[in-house]
Amino acid sequence: MTSSTLAASQPSWAAHWFGTYAAQAPGDVGTRMREGCIYPTLALIPPLLISYGFAVLILRTYTTWRGLKLEKLAGQISMYPAFLVLIWQSHTTLVVYPRFWDLDQYAWRQQGTVAECDFFATLYIACNFVQAVGQIKTEKSPLREQLMIHHALSIACYASSFYFDQFRWWTALAGICELTNLFLIPVFACKEFFPEWKTHVSYRRLLLG
Repeated sequence: MTSSTLAASQPSWAAHWFGTYAAQAPGDVGTRMREGCIYPTLALIPPLLISYGFAVLILRTYTTWRGLKLEKLAGQISMYPAFLVLIWQSHTTLVVYPRFWDLDQYAWRQQGTVAECDFFATLYIACNFVQAVGQIKTEKSPLREQLMIHHALSIACYASSFYFDQFRWWTALAGICELTNLFLIPVFACKEFFPEWKTHVSYRRLLLG
């Protein structure tokens, strides 16, 4: 089925809001993927590893934890700076650039992008890659397999926006949910590392509702 056939078969309301969904990879895919996705993603991995190293150092200095317990908690804590950057970049993309919200400018939502949006997408891919590598060691089956599927799908979805050069803005729109990580990580950490806190009234009200 050709692109024109796909576009013609799309409901008008969907074309108005989202643009056409013809799945094709225009232009030089290799160059776009390398320069727009792969190289920026690789460049963001070292800062994430440095953040993890600092978290390990802090936990070794101020706690008696060692082994997988320390590595797992360090992995969770070390992602906080990245989460804050992800939240900032995604919300900046949505708030600072009103043209994406113009109902008559669906082409911007389909093919448009900005630097903040692309930075968000590549950092998100890098975070998923680093988390996946760490969780292979720290997590147990079946959670480990579930997390690997989650990371693989996340990387594939966000990388496909660079491959097809479409719907890059929608990655930032989806990224606003990263705000929930600021609350989810303390809940998961407390459940696993501080189970006695579940009986504390203020803990339940603050984190569990």
